[in-house]
Amino acid sequence: MTINLSLIEKKKLRKLLHRCDSLARAVIQLQHIYADEKTSEDQCSFLETIIGAGIWYIDSKGVSTNKISVGVLKDFHPDSGINKPKYTEDHEYPRKIAARDMLQQDWSHVKDLDLEVFELYINKYGRVNFVTSTENKRITKH
Repeated sequence: MTINLSLIEKKKLRKLLHRCDSLARAVIQLQHIYADEKTSEDQCSFLETIIGAGIWYIDSKGVSTNKISVGVLKDFHPDSGINKPKYTEDHEYPRKIAARDMLQQDWSHVKDLDLEVFELYINKYGRVNFVTSTENKRITKH
């Protein structure tokens, strides 16, 4: 049995574009709540968290920057003594900040929302570096 990789790539691309379109439309629907003067800081933060999660779920593997922390390199070194070293993906551009950007952006001039968000995801919001779990916990608040 052979697998046609170009079909898999097309399916994945279609899925990514559909998710980007859904996220963009969700952002547009939430913008009026986010900008409303009655919306508290906590509520705005919650909306940013929701959109940030949406960014993660576009593709949980993200777009690799091919950047690896020194900690990961040390853990994977044969002399590290770690039997099963692990790494985790950390978004280069924090998802909460990306969500804030999206919620504050004027989308009215954008013709193809799915392509615009896809481009932002590929070039900015979805880019991930590889770090250890400990490093990821330390930098999460940033």
